[in-house]
Amino acid sequence: MCQLQFWNSTINYKNISIETFYLAEKKLWLFNAVDIYHIFDVINNNLGLLGKQLEYLQRPKVLQRIRLFKNNQWKDVDVIDGKSVIEAVDDSSFEEVKSFEAFIMNICEKVPEGCFLSKDSTEYEFLQLATNRFLDLYKEINNDAFFSLSDEIRYYKIKDCFSVYSELISYPNIREHIEFINNSRPPMEAVISNEFVKFVRNVLIHFPCFTKWDDIYISKRLVNWKSEGQSIDKFLTKYQGYEPVQYRFKERLSGKWRYPVINFPRKYENNKIFLKDMIDERDGILLCAVLMFKVVASQIIDIEDRE
Repeated sequence: MCQLQFWNSTINYKNISIETFYLAEKKLWLFNAVDIYHIFDVINNNLGLLGKQLEYLQRPKVLQRIRLFKNNQWKDVDVIDGKSVIEAVDDSSFEEVKSFEAFIMNICEKVPEGCFLSKDSTEYEFLQLATNRFLDLYKEINNDAFFSLSDEIRYYKIKDCFSVYSELISYPNIREHIEFINNSRPPMEAVISNEFVKFVRNVLIHFPCFTKWDDIYISKRLVNWKSEGQSIDKFLTKYQGYEPVQYRFKERLSGKWRYPVINFPRKYENNKIFLKDMIDERDGILLCAVLMFKVVASQIIDIEDRE
């Protein structure tokens, strides 16, 4: 088992009136644009420049709006990245500007304290065990040899992969990352990475009547045999009739392009709904594995040797 180091969450603090964020999942420093622009204007004014020279200290061109989890709620923040700040000041010979550049570079040279999840924390042991198990299963599923295994063995490994991932996404920082995906990635990617994966996992767990992917089916009567309004029922009711979601990704080992499609049932009644019609065992499971891996990997430092 590999000893893993996990990111904590987004770190934010104020230093010399600059509100600074470290987006751990992307190893990226972000600065509140309003504060940075204010400092730029102050520097320009202090230099006593006139006319067009007032634009000598160019404002960074990279400006974006992201959602950050601050004070227990999500907020939209205009930010620029640290590299853009440095690029905006590094061609100046003025001492004041160079001092400001040195200040920014000093902030950006290291990860702030608190970004690493302590190994003494309550959740560390679970994350260590579950993440290692998920990475092992991910590696197996991504290998061509996986599909030469028997139907039953593939079924149980796929079931384990979805189950372990479904437990991992209850970790608050991963939920934050899925919310980030929801606001920054193509439509439905967050749904596939979260709700759809949970749906598949719940079908596999609550209906352990099958040993082969192509045989798995559900219906409204079957889903609600015990009680209505549970998670599977809610998912199918919500997404029945949705348009298919098409993806394209390159298989890691073979280099082949895959074009999986996630289908939603046209209707959710007492008709049989086969999982194989919603998600193909090979391309569809590979897609889910890739999306799940991206979510899990967002929390892990130095994962390259396990990809």
